Formats: sequence, C-alpha cells, structure tokens
Amino acid sequence: MPQLVIDGLRRFLVSAGMKLQSTGAIEDRYHALTAHREKIAAVLPEPVAKRPPSFCTGCPERPVFSALKILRQREPAIGDTHVAADIGCSTFSTQAPFNVGNSVLGYGMGLASSSAVSPLFGKRTISVMGDGGFWHNGLTNGVANAMYNRQDSVLVILDNFYAAATGQHHVPSTGTNARNEPLAMTIPAALRGLGVKWIRTVNSYRIPEVMGTLREALTTRVPGLKVIIARNECMLERQRREKPRLRQRAAAGQEVVQARFGVDPDVCTGDTRGCA
Repeated sequence: MPQLVIDGLRRFLVSAGMKLQSTGAIEDRYHALTAHREKIAAVLPEPVAKRPPSFCTGCPERPVFSALKILRQREPAIGDTHVAADIGCSTFSTQAPFNVGNSVLGYGMGLASSSAVSPLFGKRTISVMGDGGFWHNGLTNGVANAMYNRQDSVLVILDNFYAAATGQHHVPSTGTNARNEPLAMTIPAALRGLGVKWIRTVNSYRIPEVMGTLREALTTRVPGLKVIIARNECMLERQRREKPRLRQRAAAGQEVVQARFGVDPDVCTGDTRGCA
C-alpha cells in the first residue's frame, strides 16, 4: 500500500543523511503526505467493507457462470465437474457468488490445462476462455492440442467481441481491426479449420438456453471436443456507443426503446456485432 512505500522511503532518506534535504524537512514532507489518514480514521472508525472485484453490471459473461452454477447444483451428476478457468474478465467467476473455476493457468490456457485433468476425472471437464484468450493462444495451444489428442471435453468460449479485460482492444472476432477495416475472421470458422465439428452458439443472456446446451455437451455420445460459443457484446463498449445515440433520440423527441438481451433491434441483421 502507498503508506508502507512512503514510510519506507522516509526511513531510508533519513538514515542516508541526504545533504540536499534536512531530516526535519523529510519528516515534514512525510507528515504532509500522510496527515489525511488521521482524518480518515476519525471519520471511519471501523474498517470499510471489502469490495472484491467482480463482473461489470450487465456483463454478458455473468449469466453464463450463473448457468454453470445452477447446473452444478441442480444436476451434480452432470454439472459438478472440473472447470478450468482462464485469465481475463472470466476469472471473476472463481469468486463469490459464482465460485466456478477449479484452476487458472494462464491467458488462453484454460483448455490446455484441462487436458491434463480430463483423462483422469471420470467425466467430461469444462474449460473456459474469452475470445481474446482464444485468439491469443487458445486456438493453437488449446484447440489444436485437444484435436490432436482427441480430447473428449467441453470448451466454453465467451465471445464479447473484444479483449475486454485490458480495455476493449480489437481482436479478430470484433469484426474490424484497429483501423476499422472489416474482417472475415470468425471463431466458428477457425474451429472448423482445425476439425471441430460439434459447435453451438448461444445467447449468453438466455440462461435456460446456456444450461440446455451445456447439458447436451456434457452428455452427448459424440466424442471429441465440444465447443459452446456464448456471444454478446461487452456491456461497457456497448454503452459507450448506445448512450449517446439514445440521448440524441430522446433530445429529438423520438421514442427510446431499450434493447433486450444485448441485441440492438436497429442493427441486428444476421451474425453482426451486437447480435446474439
């Protein structure tokens, strides 16, 4: 914490005997930087309640982990299995209230890490990665490895169209590159290119649909890798675009219709950004 760093610097500078600054000046500067702590202690005599990091309000990944948790609780014979989590926004799933995720190895490494567990677990395991992790190295280290070794497990790809955890940077599944030039690279096409045949795309906000698809993936007799792509745009990026448009509509006296399930009724025509 800053207080410890400042205190350490103070003690070092005082003991070093700086020629340009007197000990008194250093102490005065230290107290000027930390005096506010006494005021805070007087106003807040009790510790502030902890606020651990969690998903943003409206995040399309939240209902996917709700579906995983509900399936695990209601149908433990199917849903109570090892879940290999990943680095990114989805890592929040390992914390309350979801508590979904038994291991985290590295960015895009969810599927690769589960390959060590799947043969020994006695049932199909689940691995999770975002679209950013998928394009980063999940496609090669995870999917290619799983297909090469004929791994019989389930992969859930959270496709929110960006590398959202680091600031909504563009990735191939965004649909455009950083110069807003259109791209034809899609996650299903990349999966099919490596030979994946069992691919399902679901609306991440529709929990029953996600649960049903998970159940199917975990119980089907089809061998090999099963991939579920849960799609919907990162809500932070969506609201950056939607709020100004809705304010303009309201100012012009037009009716403002809020989209449901993350689907924009004005732009959703086929498999485009903002559509489920």
